[in-house]
Amino acid sequence: MSYQQKNTDLAGNSTEIHWQADSYTTTHRLNGYSDYASPVWRVDARALRHFPCLEGFEVLHRCHARYVIVHRELYGARDLRETDARLAHFRDYLPEIVRDGSLELYEVAGFPKS
Repeated sequence: MSYQQKNTDLAGNSTEIHWQADSYTTTHRLNGYSDYASPVWRVDARALRHFPCLEGFEVLHRCHARYVIVHRELYGARDLRETDARLAHFRDYLPEIVRDGSLELYEVAGFPKS
């Protein structure tokens, strides 16, 4: 999962935040690669900016998220180190399923208490 903030108003800032609903036949994508940023999306995007974090888990819980995809090629070295540290901290809630090149897939196995 990635969230790159290019400007302060978030316009023109399509992100790659994915989630899959409990239904095997329905897949939803947060934001859907649209340049329109609803007020709810803006709040959620800010909460997910430094995911994994408690605020980000609250968003995923509300959305019934089951998986997180990390696009490592989109991170700078410092952001990647910080993200790896947070992934290690929350590893009980985000077990890694597969790593393929610069993509990593994690299962949302639970939600930490805030």
